[in-house]
Amino acid sequence: SFDLPGARETWSSEDRRLYRLADRAPWLMRLVLARVGRDLRRDPNAMFSTVERIVGPADRDVLAGPGYREVLNRNMGEAFRQGARGPAYDLTLEARPWGVPFDSIEVPIEIWHGEDDRVVSVEQVRTLARALPLVTEHHVPGEGHFSVFARHAGEILQSVMAS
Repeated sequence: SFDLPGARETWSSEDRRLYRLADRAPWLMRLVLARVGRDLRRDPNAMFSTVERIVGPADRDVLAGPGYREVLNRNMGEAFRQGARGPAYDLTLEARPWGVPFDSIEVPIEIWHGEDDRVVSVEQVRTLARALPLVTEHHVPGEGHFSVFARHAGEILQSVMAS
């Protein structure tokens, strides 16, 4: 969130460009994402070459496993099923201040994060965790963005159920 103290400092240059575009020119973000949606409809596997360049070894292993690509393809297909307006709006909301008093959240929150996540950095997660009063962080060595849940789903669900 834009108004989370310290969040902007954790953003990559790509994050900054993306959020700036989403905030200042949502119509242009819709056009960009319309192309993404069109490319995904033509070839659902097209995004994997980009994703595989970004993620680390644990995520590449999971993405190569049986069924995982199909699940992600269905998720991405559903996200763009009605066009790019929804995904573009999500990014616009993400790019603007939320006005959420994070320090007033009174429910326990479990954060699970792979230490080798190259999509959402450890710094971003720790910045969010510092703003929450009742948070338990689980940083899993060697795991990435996808692999942390794929390989630790049982532990994650148990920790959420226990809190």
